[in-house]
Amino acid sequence: MDGFVVCCKACGHFQLGYCGFALTLTEKEFEILYHIVHLKCTERQEPLYDNVKCIFIPTPCTNIHLFLTPHETVQFFNILEKADNEEKALSMMSLFEG
Repeated sequence: MDGFVVCCKACGHFQLGYCGFALTLTEKEFEILYHIVHLKCTERQEPLYDNVKCIFIPTPCTNIHLFLTPHETVQFFNILEKADNEEKALSMMSLFEG
């Protein structure tokens, strides 16, 4: 996958990079974006061309929107989902630390 999500342990913000953009989001903004991209992946109709940027994704950031191909949208969701799962796992493991 050609993207990344990094969570700063000092401030709790998420840095996302994908397709030539970078976003810095709070945990709440990350959750909102995750759900928006998930909806876009599940509601999308069959595109005429998979390599045409035809999916418009609003972000929690003021005046920032993403314009992705169907393939890029699925890849971006996979990156977000992996980061979300890792963050939940780390949160669960921290419950057992004394």
